[in-house]
Amino acid sequence: MGPTSSWEVTWKVSIESYFQRDVHFFNPDQYGPDSSLESDAALLDLVNNISPRLIVMIYNNGANWSRDFIAIKTLSELQTLSKILCIWGDIHGQPQRSLLRKISPCVDLNLCTASSAAVNRLGMGTKVQYVPVPTLDSKIEDFCACGCQVSFAGQIKDKRKEIIDFLTKKGVLIHLGGGEGSTTLSRTQFLSILGHQMTISFGGSKLESLTNARTFEALTQKALLLEQWGTETCKLLEPYAEYVPWFNKRDLLRKINYYQRNPTEAKQISAKGNAKLKEFSNEVMWNSVLARLMGNSDNTHETPFEMNLNKIPVFYRIEARLFNFLASQSAFEILFVVWFRGKEKFRLFRYYFKQVIRKARRVIFS
Repeated sequence: MGPTSSWEVTWKVSIESYFQRDVHFFNPDQYGPDSSLESDAALLDLVNNISPRLIVMIYNNGANWSRDFIAIKTLSELQTLSKILCIWGDIHGQPQRSLLRKISPCVDLNLCTASSAAVNRLGMGTKVQYVPVPTLDSKIEDFCACGCQVSFAGQIKDKRKEIIDFLTKKGVLIHLGGGEGSTTLSRTQFLSILGHQMTISFGGSKLESLTNARTFEALTQKALLLEQWGTETCKLLEPYAEYVPWFNKRDLLRKINYYQRNPTEAKQISAKGNAKLKEFSNEVMWNSVLARLMGNSDNTHETPFEMNLNKIPVFYRIEARLFNFLASQSAFEILFVVWFRGKEKFRLFRYYFKQVIRKARRVIFS
């Protein structure tokens, strides 16, 4: 695991909390991006010395790496010494799915968050398990005095920026913070942003919906979760009872205005959302994982997650069933590969196009 990713820190805390002191950490990142020979040798030495019952990998190939995180040959050797569990965060991304398939023969179980549909689409049976992101945070009482009732913690880009700008122009006061490339926030500062009366969350695209860690982090702070409608969060939380979905920027504005006028109703929903976290606790998750590793198939996390479409408008119900069906079928994997690659190329095109426009403006108006 690496030293900087909040995703890795989340799992580090999760592992330490469940297994207590019987944990050793190893970071391949410190051996550089060019070769895994040195880090693999060090890892094998550590495993031979401590004889662990379980190896947990928070798998990631670093940016601009010319090496594997851990070489396949090394993984094969490690598998003869201990059971191996691998954790994946961006399984909706095609490169992550390719890596998962590549190393899966050397791994006993893969844990995937973000999208249960993407897990189903892998078609790998008991080798892969979807789990909600474990949360251990408690309510932060040092609430900020910014005067805003609405917050958003995350990077403001693309469609997000359009929606945030729209709300701001309509007079909604939003506490913003926590985006990539901005000043690093402490965990307390980050959670205090989420802990407003309402917090906004984005849920991926229609074709590939996501439920990320932000969803659960917001619930720990007893905020009313206003999350972009998608096919994943409604498998875990009941719409309008434990969170509030929104369908477009105008719908989001209407719901913000409504719950500002009806704070009691907002608190009731946020309280139920917070109570729901007990079903996704760290202990429940790890008990389920260890049961699977020991061959016990009688555990609830193996049960398929079903969408709860109560109170969702008919059009969005039909749309959700269609997109969830496509996203869950391995036969449609090529559709998602093409979509992902096309999206990345479009982002690059848009980035360079904006650069050209900026340079042209400087030349014209200089």
